[in-house]
Amino acid sequence: MNTALRRGAQRGATMVEMVIVAPILLLLTMILIHHGLLFFAKNQLNHATFMAARAGSVNGTNPNAMQEALINALVPMYGGGVDDTQLQAARDRARQAIAITQDKVLKSSGRVITVLNPTTASFNDWADPALTDKQGGLRVIPNSGLEYRPNGLANVGASSGQTIQDANVLRIRVILAYQPRVPLVMNAYRLVLETQRQLNLPVDPLFAAMVDAGADAGGFGGYIPLQAFATLQMQSDALEYP
Repeated sequence: MNTALRRGAQRGATMVEMVIVAPILLLLTMILIHHGLLFFAKNQLNHATFMAARAGSVNGTNPNAMQEALINALVPMYGGGVDDTQLQAARDRARQAIAITQDKVLKSSGRVITVLNPTTASFNDWADPALTDKQGGLRVIPNSGLEYRPNGLANVGASSGQTIQDANVLRIRVILAYQPRVPLVMNAYRLVLETQRQLNLPVDPLFAAMVDAGADAGGFGGYIPLQAFATLQMQSDALEYP
């Protein structure tokens, strides 16, 4: 009788322990899954940003060429596919994610793809008037014969502090709104953001805009920011797009 009671008590204690531990294990599992998906998404965005920079380097920093290359390289992140229909559906989802990032989050305060170099100062120093005239007024930094152009300290532009070789280096930044696929993750991010606000702690404006974007009255929706950078040597004349 005593043995049976002890076994029953042990089973009861095991159930209580399981009730306490199971939610913690479930939460840890969800966190691991989320970070695995986030790691894949960030790697994919790094690759897509490189492909966008590559398209920009051979197309005179054309923003449309860079965006199309970015969308095509993001296809695996948005489902991929084995036939044209599935691939086009994934491409449409990638295009929609970029539109959401621009229209709902960044709005007029920034761009999904930002050209960090060449800068306005680079064009001030190195734009070629003859090439600019041929491009209908878009300023142009020539790319031809760079190996024969002087690049010493005496050939640094007064406005940019760059040589013409430096001005022919394309550097871009890509910002993407990523929506977590694991339940309750956005609730955790919103809790972090609300705590920062209540304690008057510094809040990253991009993070705040992403978390707040798309959230409905029930607290669902929202995004987290992913950023990637790429740097490549220009393979064509750089144009200054508005």
